[in-house]
Parts: sequence; structure tokens; C-alpha cells
Amino acid sequence: ALTVAILSPTLFARHFAHDFTILGSTNPSVSERDFALRACERLAIEPDKCQIPPRLHRIRPPSYFAPIPSATPPTELPTNRLSAPKSGSTSLKLRREQKGDAVSRKSRVKRTEVKPKMDIEGKTREILARMQNQGDTITGLPQCLTSEMMGEKTKKLADSLPPHPIFTLFSRIISIPRPSMREGRLRDFARSLAHQHGWWYRIDEHGNMLIRRPGRSHSHAASVCLQAHQDMVTIAAQGHEIDFEKNGIDAHVSNGFIRANGTTLGADNGIGIAAAFALLLDNSIEGPLEVLLTSNEEAGMSGARNLRRKWFRSRMLINLDSEESNRVTAGCAGSFAKRLTIRPERENVESLKGKQLHYFGVQISNLTGGHSGLMIHRNISSAISVMAEGIRQVMAQKIPIHLIAFKGGDAQNSIPSKADAWLAVEREEDIEAAEEIFERTFQSLQLSELKAFGQEEGVESVGNKGLPHFLKFKYLRTMVDVYSSNNQRSGSKPWVLEFLRDTEGTQMPPPLTRSATKRLVKVLLGAPHGCFELSPLGHVESSVALSTASLAGKPNGKLELYFKARLSGKSEPSKLDDHLSRFGKRHRLKVLPMENFSRGWTALASSLAADYVRFGHKRVFGYEPGFQEVHGGLELGLIAQKYPNLDCVSMGPEILDAHTTEERLKIDTVIPWYEWLKSSVRAFHEDSDRIQRILEDTTIRLRCPIFKASSKRRAKKTQYAY
Repeated sequence: ALTVAILSPTLFARHFAHDFTILGSTNPSVSERDFALRACERLAIEPDKCQIPPRLHRIRPPSYFAPIPSATPPTELPTNRLSAPKSGSTSLKLRREQKGDAVSRKSRVKRTEVKPKMDIEGKTREILARMQNQGDTITGLPQCLTSEMMGEKTKKLADSLPPHPIFTLFSRIISIPRPSMREGRLRDFARSLAHQHGWWYRIDEHGNMLIRRPGRSHSHAASVCLQAHQDMVTIAAQGHEIDFEKNGIDAHVSNGFIRANGTTLGADNGIGIAAAFALLLDNSIEGPLEVLLTSNEEAGMSGARNLRRKWFRSRMLINLDSEESNRVTAGCAGSFAKRLTIRPERENVESLKGKQLHYFGVQISNLTGGHSGLMIHRNISSAISVMAEGIRQVMAQKIPIHLIAFKGGDAQNSIPSKADAWLAVEREEDIEAAEEIFERTFQSLQLSELKAFGQEEGVESVGNKGLPHFLKFKYLRTMVDVYSSNNQRSGSKPWVLEFLRDTEGTQMPPPLTRSATKRLVKVLLGAPHGCFELSPLGHVESSVALSTASLAGKPNGKLELYFKARLSGKSEPSKLDDHLSRFGKRHRLKVLPMENFSRGWTALASSLAADYVRFGHKRVFGYEPGFQEVHGGLELGLIAQKYPNLDCVSMGPEILDAHTTEERLKIDTVIPWYEWLKSSVRAFHEDSDRIQRILEDTTIRLRCPIFKASSKRRAKKTQYAY
């Protein structure tokens, strides 16, 4: 005879049937007997062969799925994650009072706030001390990571960081050139690790790489997949020359952060790759692991879009591409991209005969920039708009000016932080007048941006004398900089305006006509950029960003605008798509699709992955993590479409100002985050190994009609329920 609680209700429901869990936890109106009968029906068990106890324990839903705000205190995590919660009268009464707030199976994870209860620096010191006392659990560093095989800069960076293998791996990874579509050297590095340690690996035709490491003592445990992307955003500061296809990142430690010298750091997602390799090398992980490294995430996610179905075996996946410590990302926005083009009219050669044109260049750089999804709501100035406004102000003063070439933005998913333009005027004295107008406009725009955030006080402008065509404004900020996440920033960041002269102009192509210049400036100023829809609570539902704009300096050069659109939740792309199409039609631009729409991803309320990372965080830090949905894009949305039954979440350490030259990684958050990740994976391996052993126990097979399958196919399906 079968008792519904034969293995304890929590263990049975949580690990054998997800529908059974939701039925028992979110519908208090169902009686205990009806609950048992429905469970038997769902599991194909005859009720007359079952012994139904007079009273069943109800299974408490996880507290982070409760509606927000909630007047009831959060449910405490049981000390034993496989034990049934107590069913006293007080708890049952409380759950009946929450009947109206019950969570359905299709409910989604809500954002919750983190309540820190531990000093992160103290936690890092505690973990390092424990490693020294217990001995390092990481396998001896591979030959490619030894000091003899590492470059001088890489070794210097590793020596200045805490003595943990994840930092050694990260120092080596950022020294490898890995721009989008050029990640071959990183795959060679991963291949060398796999060869040395005997790991199985495969690389597909799109550059995606899958590594498998078998389990050790937990041979029955289910596998966990760790996912990160190989490439990085490659942006360099004005005047900093670097070839990202040949050279790695030059980084250093400053004020508790790892920073790059004049470029993006590549912590997005280099630290995720380092964590995945560290877990593969960690002897304390006794269950099987898979590591999925996708290609070209920063420039279209083509690797995840073309991922094979049924390539990896894991049913639980942890994405390592989040940027906030002590938070679990349980949802991301969907996205699509379009390119708008037009071939503007240029002056013909005959009309230029007898005219002496004078050329000069304008360079705007060092603007705040940032991620075009996560920071789109902060009204950060776009270098494209600043440059276009400067040209418009010059034209408003009746100065005959012609545009020759234009380039703004470096990455497809970043807010432009620099722009260049070459212009031509008919009189040489007009150059001086145009430069003065650019200077006034430049200063006015930055002051207005600071004023919008209440930072106009304590501002000082400093001009560099002796440089007639170079002007730098430096603002001494006395208030908290609102642009940076978590209100942390390296200090003042000056905007830079630079003028260039070309006295000969022999290599310049024909400039645009004055009417074409005016029309192009109107297009750049009117281009959609910013939040499109907001929720009643003020959260961004949909947005669009003008990421890059370029006008080639060729006789037949075209203007190309690249737009990245994002949609959160269940928002449909039709409105935003129509908005871009109408804009293109109004200005006679050709609209070309660049990325097909990929829907956003949100973790289900029955997510086991969320439950385990919640348990792992509480075991390491002593309190539960926050859960959030971000307006940026993660590859989980595309991967979940290929693997509908995949249970996944995302987590990561503290990364500030990603996709900018101010990108930096907070050192004190890395080791605690790694311990949190390791604790979650170990808990999953331990539970799945225990459950699989129970399933294979002969006594339980004979006593439980659930496991008496009528065919081998049904038996195999029952065993694979976890």
C-alpha cells in the first residue's frame, strides 16, 4: 500500500512532481483528502490501493514568490531542506488568511529587497582563512596558469589580488584577446584545460563550446550546467590606441576594484568564465558538471540563437552573467534590432570648382555611457545627440556648414560615449566661430545634465591654456553620482571636446549639401532613444537605444543607424517595431531587420534552481538573497526556447559601469559569490544523488505502485522525473 507521505511530503513533492507541489502549496481551499485524491490521479495511482492519512502536511511556498508588498512576515527556510514544514494551527490559519494572495503555477518571480546582515570584507577574510586552514580544494593550477607561462602584466595583476584560484583564472582570461566574433584564442585556452584534465568537450560550427566533467563520489547526482559567454565589449577611451584582436586587457587594482587602463575591463563575462573553470577544478564538487560557453553575446547573441537542441544534458542551468552581488536575476528583457540607412546627397565635383573649402574635425569623448538596457532610464547623454545638437546650433547662426563624415558609438548594446565628425565651411573665419558655438553648446549640455540631477552646485570649469583647439571641462562633483549603480564611482569624469584641423584637405570626399546636412541632423536629433513604456510603478517595460550612427567618408557613403530595442515581461514588439518603421518612413530611411525578436525570460515560481541558490545564499551569508528582473538581455531567453524544461537562474558578483571605460569589478564580492555558487551546486548534487539512490532501492520499488511501470519507457520516464 502507498502512503502519500511515504518519503515525507516535502521530499516527495519537491523532487518527484512539480505539479504536485503547486497543487499542495497554493490552493488552501482544497481539503486534505481532495488534495491526496488529485495527487493520486495526477500520478496515475488507483486511490483504492492507497492509504490516505486523515491529515496531510501542506507544503509552504518559498517566501520570495509571495506578492509584494506583503503584510505577512517571510517564511523561514527550514534547516533541513528535505524535511516537511510544521503544520501547527497557527501556520494553517496564516495560510488560509493568505488565500487571496495565493501564487498560481504560472506566477513569476517578483523583485525583493536585500537586507545585508554581514560585512562582505569580513566574509572574504573568513573564507580565505578557512582555505588556509583546511587546505586548498582546487586542483593544482594547470601548466598554462603557472607563473612561468603567464605574462609579466598578468602575473603582476594576479599577485596583487587575494590568493584564490578564481582571480588567477580571471587574470589569465582578460589577457586573452576576445572581441565578438574573434574568440578563438579563448577557446584554445579552454581546450588546453580540457586536454590536461581529461574533460570531454565539443565546439560547434558557431563557436559555442561545451565541457563535461563527470561526477566523483556522487555518481548518481544530476548534472548542473554553468553558462557564460566568451566575448566582451571592446571600447577604448579617446586617445588610447589598442588592437583588441591582438592585445589583451591591461588591468590594475585600485581602491578595492579591478580596473582597466583606458578600456573596458571584460569582467562581463570574464569573471563568469573564471568561476566556471574554478568549479571544474574544485575537488569539493563531487557531482557532474557541464560548462556552456556561448559566442558573440555582445553583438547579437548569435551563439545562443544557433545553439543545438539536446546538446547539453543538465536540467538545471546557472547563468553567470549578472552584475549585482547578493541578488538572483530571475527575469530579463526580450530584444530585437534594426538598421536604418539612407544615402544622402553630396555636392558634385562641378559645383565645387572655384570654391575653397576649409575642413575641421570635432571629437566628443569620455561621456558617461553605459549599458543601453540597464541604464537607459537614467537619461545619460548620448554622444550622438550632443554632436548633432552642436551642428544644429552652428547652422542656426547662419554659418554655411557641410557634413562630410560622422561616427558615433562603438558597441551595439551601449549608450554612445564618443562621437567624431568632419565638417567643411567656405570661409576660414567661420571655423573659429563654429568652434566657439560647439564649446558653448558642449558646456551647456553637460551643465543641464548635472542640473537635472541636482548637481549644478560645486561645478567648476577648467580650460587648458596653450591648446587653441582643445577644450576640457572638469566638474568637481560634491554629491553622489546618480549615474553609477549602487552609488559608487571612481570620481569625477570629465567630458572631452577636441577640435582638429586639416589645412590641405586633399583626401576629403565631396561634402553633403547644406539641405542634406540639415536633414541628417534632424534625423539624428529625432531618432528614438530612451524609455518607450513604463509600468505604473515606474519600471521600464520597453525601450529603444540608438547605439551607433555612421556616415562613411566616401563619395557614395551611406548613413547607417543601429537601434537596439528591449521589451520586458509580456510586452509585444509590434508597437515598438511600428514606431521605428514610422520614423524611418517619415525620414525616407530604409529599414532593415538585424536581429529577430527574442522573447524575454522569467523563472517560474516552481523553480528548483531558485530554491537551491536561495538555500546556498542563506548557508553562506545567513540571510536570503534578493530576486530581481532586469531590463537588459540575457542569453537565458534564447536558451530556454531551445530547452523548454530547463530550470535556470542568473547570478554574479558586483560589476559597475559595464560596457564603458569605467567598468570595474569589486574584489570583495568575488570570493563570497563563488562560495555561494559552490554551496548551491553542492546542495543540488547531494539532494539529487540521495533521491536517485532512493529511486533505485529495491524495497521502495516493490512497495510503491508509482514505480511499478507497465513498460520500460514509463519506468525510464519516472526515474528521470528529477
